[in-house]
Amino acid sequence: MADTVKEITIKDTKVPVVFEEGKFIPIVSLQLVFTNAGHLSETKDGLADMSSKLFNEGTKKDGSVGFAEKLDAHAVDISAHVGRESFVFEVSSLKSEFPYAVERLRELLKDPNYTQKALEQVKRQKIGWLTQKKSDFDYIAATKLREELFKGTPLGRPYDGTVKSVKSVTLDDIENFISSHLGYDNAIVVIGGDLSLEDAEKYTHEILPLLPKVKREQIKYFTASDKKETVITPEDTQQAYIYFGAPFNYSY
Repeated sequence: MADTVKEITIKDTKVPVVFEEGKFIPIVSLQLVFTNAGHLSETKDGLADMSSKLFNEGTKKDGSVGFAEKLDAHAVDISAHVGRESFVFEVSSLKSEFPYAVERLRELLKDPNYTQKALEQVKRQKIGWLTQKKSDFDYIAATKLREELFKGTPLGRPYDGTVKSVKSVTLDDIENFISSHLGYDNAIVVIGGDLSLEDAEKYTHEILPLLPKVKREQIKYFTASDKKETVITPEDTQQAYIYFGAPFNYSY
C-alpha cells in the first residue's frame, strides 16, 4: 500500500492527483472531485443535484438504457453526485475493464444526455423525493433550523430544491451550470487500486483535457446566527423533533 499526492500539469493548471496503490484485489476506482461546484454554487435551488442526476441518465447518443447496458456488459459503475461544496464523478471496475470504463466516462463528459426526455425523468425523480420528505420530520426540522441559523446566505436556502424550483429548471440551466462549474482547473483526481502511478497519470491526461476552463472562486465563510429564536412548525406527528444550534468559533 502506497499513498501519493502529486500535481500533474493539464494545459495551464497544476491538478492535484491523490493516488493510493492497493494490489489486494484487481479493481480500480476513480473520483473526479470538482471544487466549488456543489449546492452552495447553484443559482436555483436543487440545480446542482439535478445536474448530477442528468449525468446518471447516460449519453445523448445512447440514452439512459443504452448507456447502462454498455456499463453492465463490462461490470463498470459510473455515477455522479453533489455535496455542499463539490461535484463528484465516481468510476469503478475490474482492473481489466478500467480502460473501457475511462472511455465510457470520456463519452459521458463529451455527450451528456441534454434532452427534454432526460430532464423530465430527473424532475420526476426529484419531485418524488421531495414529496416523500414532506413526512420526514427529521428533514423538516433540520431544514427549518438551517434556514434560521444561516438566514440570508446560501447555507440557509433549501439547496435540495422545492417542487416549484425543480419545475422551473430548464436544460439551459443545467448546461450552463455544468459548463461553468466542471473544469480541468477546479478538479482533484482521486484514484486507487491495482494500478501504477504512471497509469493514474495517463488516465488523468485522457480525461481532464476534455473539460473547459472555469472561473475559480473561493467559497465564502458563513457564520451562524447568534439570535435567540424559536420556530415551531406544526405537523401531524405524535413525536416532537427538536433541533437547536448556535455559533461555534471554529473554522477550517
